[in-house]
Amino acid sequence: MFHHDDHPEKIVHISDEAFFSGLDLETAGLEKVRNAVSSGEWNTAFSDLWTHWLTREQPVNPLTDSREKLLSRMIGNRELADIIVDGGKRQLSQVELDFSLPIEFNASFGDQSKYGFHYLIWMESLPHAAIESGDNRYITAYLDILSQWYAARDTITGARPMHPVFYELGLSGRSKRFLDFMYAMKLLDTGSKLSPNHVRILFKSLLGAGRWLTLEQTTKGYRQGNWQVHGFWGLLTIGYTIPEFRESTEFRSVGAEYLEHHLERDYYEDGGHSERCYSYGSGCLKHFEEATLLAEANPQIAITTKHDWRSHVAKAFSWFLKMAGPGGECPGINDGLFMKPVDLFQRAAEFTGDSSYLRPIRHELTETPESEEPEFRSMQLGPSEFCVMRTGWEPDDTFMLVNYGQYPGGHSHMGILDFNLYAQGVPMAAEVGRFGPYDAPLNLFYRSEQAHNHIVVEGAESARAEIRGEDIEFGSTDAFDFFAGIHRGYETSAQVIIERRILFIKPWGFLISDAVSCSPRRRSALWYLHSPFPINTSADQALASGEGIGMVIAPADPRQIKYAHTGIDYLEEMVQEMPLYSGVPPTVHWPDRYFIALRGWNILEPVTPFDVLLVPFRGDQPKASVEPMECNVVGNPSRPARPRALRVKSNDQELHIFHSIPGVSVSTHEITFSGCTAAIELQDGTPTRAFVHKGDALGIRGTQIPVSGEGSEVFNL
Repeated sequence: MFHHDDHPEKIVHISDEAFFSGLDLETAGLEKVRNAVSSGEWNTAFSDLWTHWLTREQPVNPLTDSREKLLSRMIGNRELADIIVDGGKRQLSQVELDFSLPIEFNASFGDQSKYGFHYLIWMESLPHAAIESGDNRYITAYLDILSQWYAARDTITGARPMHPVFYELGLSGRSKRFLDFMYAMKLLDTGSKLSPNHVRILFKSLLGAGRWLTLEQTTKGYRQGNWQVHGFWGLLTIGYTIPEFRESTEFRSVGAEYLEHHLERDYYEDGGHSERCYSYGSGCLKHFEEATLLAEANPQIAITTKHDWRSHVAKAFSWFLKMAGPGGECPGINDGLFMKPVDLFQRAAEFTGDSSYLRPIRHELTETPESEEPEFRSMQLGPSEFCVMRTGWEPDDTFMLVNYGQYPGGHSHMGILDFNLYAQGVPMAAEVGRFGPYDAPLNLFYRSEQAHNHIVVEGAESARAEIRGEDIEFGSTDAFDFFAGIHRGYETSAQVIIERRILFIKPWGFLISDAVSCSPRRRSALWYLHSPFPINTSADQALASGEGIGMVIAPADPRQIKYAHTGIDYLEEMVQEMPLYSGVPPTVHWPDRYFIALRGWNILEPVTPFDVLLVPFRGDQPKASVEPMECNVVGNPSRPARPRALRVKSNDQELHIFHSIPGVSVSTHEITFSGCTAAIELQDGTPTRAFVHKGDALGIRGTQIPVSGEGSEVFNL
């Protein structure tokens, strides 16, 4: 729907007379504007409007009321700002711009990048530099580019079925940036730099954006996902900061209506956003937070609401804390880049008054704040479909995030029952994630099955979009955490069901036990793991390692190492080549990524097990291994389970692991178990402790252990 084509005189080409008829000229403080309008002195009217806006006391904007807050809202890039001011050259996406010449706003920046270019994020470098330096040259350059852009904006064409300028993300994002620029002028006390035409451009752009965004919501109705969140946020931002527009009450009313639709329908009960993605979820959260703060700061124009916005925002903040690593890390889940959201947790602490948000980032702050440790560690987030395992909240504590959830749409990736693992203060097993625009060379790879820490059936098409994890089990104790689930992503294309069980042997290792169930034909499967560290293989295991740090990758079947392949996902120099419409390469933590793909199949049986021990370390490499144990299985296991026993060793640690299902017993070394999973710790060959998840019987050397069959239990022997 092209609202700008249907209503050009209200959105694109607003005449001066029509603009001022859209102002409530009876507003206190607009007397001079009203007089100039009555005389048809349009330039004077715009100048007086600007003076009014700079000097009025209300509404209050708590988002821009200090130098620090304004700087935090802009992407600073002094190098780019200086290139622009000095008339140099810079590549933006697929085009090199010469800033000594008029800018070609309709250049071929790329499919998605052209839309991103017209967000005008790259222009933020100029007011940011002006605030930092006080140099007005940056403001002059900004205003010159703004005038060029405004003159060209309706001549720009795009390859997508939407206009590069007049669409929801562009209009809402640019409105925020124009307002931030206006508040920067107020902060710098350089409002006189703006000519009447500059004021005309800014205010007409904001009024046109508000009208377009109102039509978008009211004609299309509720739409799940971040696009409409941007839309209603833009409406609320314009409506609260420029109540002088006659339509501002409608902007606020429509914005509030759709904000509440999203509170009701676009968020899980645990506070997670529907797109199941750190980056887009954090962006949506910020929009809800800002809308809440604007409404609270301006009760004289606030809209009556059904919901307590503040409590919903607090719940969304809590989701990020539950999902964060002990050092504040957020892995690259779906269309998210690895991030350490220091700003988000600082805002959360201020918004909620809860110091525990500062706990995971306290080492990142200049002054170490007093903070309480969060009252939770390992947990299952059932509504948003993640499981978290962690040993604590110190930066070098161990953390694993497991994803078993639905595929919610365009920002989803193909990972399922996949994980990210952090230990010793660094990511050890980190998926590829995503960075750069959607027309970047690696975009399809980011999303692919091969870019995630899970199993891929070779040559088969995954039905990831139609499935989620099933039969999910989770349990946590002081000594062990446990996850299990299956998925049917390859059931239609290859008649394969995949089971994954993860046993966290705290604090030192993870046993990943997978079963690839094939029937009736045999299939080859690849067990993928990605790491920031180069991966090298020996005869029976692999090692992801850097200087004095690393992780042992030890499969129970040495053939899976022999048949494996390793390689590079990307290197830092490849990251630097990504085309960006913001004018700077992406900030990618751990910009090198490597992978190993263990290969396995089973001819004699329809189920191929992958049992892989992961042992992170710093300093000396541990002697770690896992091996199958001969065992006796009684009963008929249902697909895809593979009852088996394993011996796990790491230095002086030894455990016997039993995988089965209720009603099917596995026996070896005077131990018999039936149920889901059991781990028996031994010292000098003697069992000392048992972990059991949903065990219906456990006998150890003639003694029956009183298992309950419910959840996770630990028994001292």
